[in-house]
Amino acid sequence: MLILARSVGQQIRIGNNITIQVLETDNSMVKIGIEGPRHIAVHRGEVYHRIALEKAELATKESDQKPSKDK
Repeated sequence: MLILARSVGQQIRIGNNITIQVLETDNSMVKIGIEGPRHIAVHRGEVYHRIALEKAELATKESDQKPSKDK
């Protein structure tokens, strides 16, 4: 993990096309802005985890519904 200290208005660049900027700080809360290509999904950690669980559940249901190839 890379750990950086940034002030309001400063940026972090990831590759050539992703920018993360510190927009505001207030007590223990930090607001950031993220710019990048539309084809790259950006989610909060808890949302990403929920999406992964839903995909896993869907894959399990689909594999359970496939007919057996036993002869």
